[in-house]
Amino acid sequence: MTHEQLKDHFAKQGYRRFGLLGEGMEGVVFALGDGHVGKLWFRRQPAELRFITDFYEHLGSQGLPFAVPRMVDVDEVRGHGVTIERELPGRNLREAVAAGAVSVDTAASCMLTVVTELAKTTGSASTRRLTVLDEPAPMWQPGPVRYAPSWTGGSPVPTPTCGTPSTGSMRRSLASTTWSTASVRPAPSPSSGDLVPANVLVTPAGEPAALLDWGFLSTEADPAFEASIAAGVFDMYGPAARSLDDEWVETLCRLFGHTPHELLFYRAVYALLTSNSYDAEGKDGHFAWCAAALNRPDITEALWSDWAA
Repeated sequence: MTHEQLKDHFAKQGYRRFGLLGEGMEGVVFALGDGHVGKLWFRRQPAELRFITDFYEHLGSQGLPFAVPRMVDVDEVRGHGVTIERELPGRNLREAVAAGAVSVDTAASCMLTVVTELAKTTGSASTRRLTVLDEPAPMWQPGPVRYAPSWTGGSPVPTPTCGTPSTGSMRRSLASTTWSTASVRPAPSPSSGDLVPANVLVTPAGEPAALLDWGFLSTEADPAFEASIAAGVFDMYGPAARSLDDEWVETLCRLFGHTPHELLFYRAVYALLTSNSYDAEGKDGHFAWCAAALNRPDITEALWSDWAA
């Protein structure tokens, strides 16, 4: 679909403004004016987007101190899911740090606030209906007693090494392990799964104003899963990335009672699940980051540890 075709669609809805705001893992977002934005989704269809609408409503009812997306219309245009959503306030945190408007310390404090507040939320049927990555079905399916992972792995996951991109069977095996663990851990909560600074909008003072771009790896999970991702992706490629990561892990353990093994186990899972998300052949920076993480001795040890037993 061309941007002109999409512009015509929104014009028929009464929107005269049409400007590109940005592109994320799930789609392209356009400013429409009147406090609304339009989104062209890459792969999600209206039926699935209505599940996301329900999830957004649940998330918005949790009393979070920052805004989250809210859909006001779901449609299909030339075979693509298209939504109209409320415009979210604030400035992209990554851009604010790069411009010197927000310090790295303030940014870290902001992200920690988001992790803390999300851990206080509760899951719901709408959360468990979300699909992640390119999987056709949710990871959670209703069972007779509780929700159980629908992904089923075959053989054990091979020792992680930098080389061949992770396969679908490896992804499913790790996902099954992860959500089996999460389902018996206390108080699983909605997880963004993509808590990078670019997905957080902030006030001029660097406080969280909104959290956007849900859907990539959003599901219900152990809060430690979200915390581990936030620690690892706060600075993925900078010269201080590893030291900042270590500081994050130490802080999360001190504040929330997590263990390093717990957080690094989930880091391994995240790396295996998402390594090929940007490039099926594994030739991009994200795959290299995932491979490097999986070759860290502490992460390898955590992957094979029995902390969740």
